[in-house]
Amino acid sequence: MYSTNSFNETEGGNTHGDDYSLSGLIFRGDDYYSPWDIWFRTHIYGDGTLQPNYIFTTIYTGENESVSNNYKLEVYAYVGLAYFDGLNNGTYTDVATPALQYNLASGNYPNLYANGNEVGNLVRTDVPFIVQPNESVRIEDQEKHLLMNVAGSQDRYPMYNPGNQRFSFSGLTTQEEDLLATYGKVFFYEVFVYDVSTGATIAHEFMQLNPKGYPSGSLSASEKTKYWEPVYDLSMNQITGNAPGGLGAINLFHLNSEIKTGNAGTDWEPKRRAPRPAVDTRVSDSREVIFDLNKDMHSIPLLGTDKLVLDVLGSSRYGWLNSSIYLHIE
Repeated sequence: MYSTNSFNETEGGNTHGDDYSLSGLIFRGDDYYSPWDIWFRTHIYGDGTLQPNYIFTTIYTGENESVSNNYKLEVYAYVGLAYFDGLNNGTYTDVATPALQYNLASGNYPNLYANGNEVGNLVRTDVPFIVQPNESVRIEDQEKHLLMNVAGSQDRYPMYNPGNQRFSFSGLTTQEEDLLATYGKVFFYEVFVYDVSTGATIAHEFMQLNPKGYPSGSLSASEKTKYWEPVYDLSMNQITGNAPGGLGAINLFHLNSEIKTGNAGTDWEPKRRAPRPAVDTRVSDSREVIFDLNKDMHSIPLLGTDKLVLDVLGSSRYGWLNSSIYLHIE
């Protein structure tokens, strides 16, 4: 009965939350779906603890899962504000809890409010995540979007986090660190892949989730305007963000907040494998910001037929509500 925010009109996906009687009915939606949905942070099944998480693994998936390898990953993240509140006026408002407001123009957010824009300003971690050969690492905070060394930060699954790894930044103010911990999103990874048996650098690439469901991806014209809205400044000029890796200024879009207005959420729930209530208010209001790159950066070649892939992995219990940004070897 719980929707996903997939952009596929015929396979929107389904998850069951705590209802284990529906365990055989959970499935992810097709095409792109977003782990960042601000509204679900305050939802009964969100309750602050179903945060986006980040999985890195050098263990083969699929048919090669029993094969060992010598890949080591060093991964830097480019992080910015995940959501657009609809008004680029220098005050960021939590649309799920409007009483929470942050004065980005106060001078306390010099990196995240660069160029007078609330979104699209990215900062790079100064310490990489390290993943050794045949190792999996899960980075997840108990109640925040990013696991950082800030007040209230708590590793939800420390047994899966060798080295107690964190999102670490230099040159940020305390206010910026707190804002990113609560509302941050990883937009890009910068990945170094090494062969520890030879010491050779196998790859150095920038990666982004598959843009199939982005405006310049495979969406139809009607789907593009239905799902995405340009991020505008106060003069109705589209805002751009500077993408890493020399990609330059890229147009920013955000998920269209009007999608949630249907009283049964039909825009998000086009097809069910389980019945849903006649009136279901469990619909998405993500407002997630994306860099609309017309370029597939979610997979890079390694040795032989191996490749490193960046994807979204829904949990077996909550689907996309507790999704993983999943960097893995195939």
